[in-house]
Amino acid sequence: MDLYTDSDEVSKGHTVLTFDIEVEAEHGLPNIELADNEIISVAGHDSVTNEYFAMILDREGKMTEGEINGTSIEVFDSEYDLLNAFVLRWEQINPTIVTGWAIDHFDIPYTYRRIQRVLGNEAARRLSPIGNVYYNKYRRRFFLAGVSCLDYLQMYKKFTYTDEPTYRLDAIAKKELGKGKEEYEGTLDDLYNTDRNQFMRYNIKDVQLVVELDRKLKLIELVQGICHVGHVPYEDYMYSSKFLEGAILTWLRKKNLVAPNKPVRTGAEFNEGDKFTGAYVKQPTPGKYDWVYDLDLTSLYPSIIMSLNISPEVKIGKVLNFSGDKFLNEPESTCRVKILNVGTEEITYKKLRNILVKNNIGISANGVLYKLPKRKLVGKIIQNE
Repeated sequence: MDLYTDSDEVSKGHTVLTFDIEVEAEHGLPNIELADNEIISVAGHDSVTNEYFAMILDREGKMTEGEINGTSIEVFDSEYDLLNAFVLRWEQINPTIVTGWAIDHFDIPYTYRRIQRVLGNEAARRLSPIGNVYYNKYRRRFFLAGVSCLDYLQMYKKFTYTDEPTYRLDAIAKKELGKGKEEYEGTLDDLYNTDRNQFMRYNIKDVQLVVELDRKLKLIELVQGICHVGHVPYEDYMYSSKFLEGAILTWLRKKNLVAPNKPVRTGAEFNEGDKFTGAYVKQPTPGKYDWVYDLDLTSLYPSIIMSLNISPEVKIGKVLNFSGDKFLNEPESTCRVKILNVGTEEITYKKLRNILVKNNIGISANGVLYKLPKRKLVGKIIQNE
């Protein structure tokens, strides 16, 4: 926030590296923790030069082409040389954003650990421009300091708002682009052993599909826009509380207001199950209904927040057994009202209505009470007052 102050403008000059690795599985599926299977090919795309590159391990000299679909293929007779060349290419491209399909839980951790195993720790740390690579156990993924790793699979799940029967790259590409991955018979290891040219086309095609998906969907651009509004790192797009808190703090700064610090939570205090409810879900009453209709209202939640003045500092209590039907139609029915720091009292809905009107109090669908006279923090932010 000190760096970008009041600006929501997206930073310029990013270099996006889209990449995909293929790992030998002839001797068993690759173990991400051990990274004991060889990386046999790597393909990538540099957004600045708009060039694709590809590297393949070919000890037997089976490659017959030096270029595939305009992409120059580098051939190596040892994995050591292949990985060393890849690290050098990574440093030459010097990416600020790295993406690919499912890279958070395979390509990034496997590449890092395999480079550690074959080239050593110092070489593996070169994936970060400041030599700092670390594993975050709470987010269960590696972070490359100085590089934003944006898994395109995760972004697609986050921003498409529909549940797909499968999130395999082939299926999503066919849906969004009308074309899928390179087709072949047998296993990928069979393809590597019998036709390395087609194997390399398969690897390159995986990268091309992700590049074309982003040119159509522009999800990286969307993530940047969201995160700059909240002044948070790009990886925080997955956690709405992060960029919403950032947006609130940015708004407060513009008003010369200072928020209190959040309490520091240590690893011992951190509970993975700690979550807060994002919305109130009313329990349905089972049965057959006639004349059913559905409303999809634009900006419904923000409108409710503004009309009821929903904000934590003006919450004054709750009707514990609130019934909207009784509130409207059965004024002599009773309810239990709990006022914060005061206590609980049983009163009629008629008396409740009089209290709300007299004291200018709003009540939400689940019975929470808010003072109405002056719009507070959340409502002001939404209306940009």
